[in-house]
Amino acid sequence: MNVVDLIHSNFFLKKIFPDGLSKFVYVGQFGLDVAGTFSMNIHTRQKPALEIPKWGIHGQSYDVIVIRLLGSGARNISIENWINGDFAFFDFSKEGEDIRINACGADWAFDVTVGSLGFQGCSTYIDGGIDE
Repeated sequence: MNVVDLIHSNFFLKKIFPDGLSKFVYVGQFGLDVAGTFSMNIHTRQKPALEIPKWGIHGQSYDVIVIRLLGSGARNISIENWINGDFAFFDFSKEGEDIRINACGADWAFDVTVGSLGFQGCSTYIDGGIDE
């Protein structure tokens, strides 16, 4: 399922990723707060469909976009070898009213069930990695 469709207040994300996130992503930050609230940053190397002047030119001024999210209802959290996490295919699926997010690599895994995801903003940076 397209993660952009699962995010509340996704108008801007739908403009820059009209076909959703089709490339590998990276959960660069997952922070827990009280009562099941959390923050999460999704990093993508996918080129946006729209140039954002303040970001500059993709591939020159930046090559990674960070999508900052806040959410609620975090439960059933399983993280293994977080230190080894990397860009991968993350499966965002709807399970009833909940959203399940999971991915794994050769030596790491991430799995969480959440109630909601809300868009907070984007930032960019240069990683210099190969486009996935």
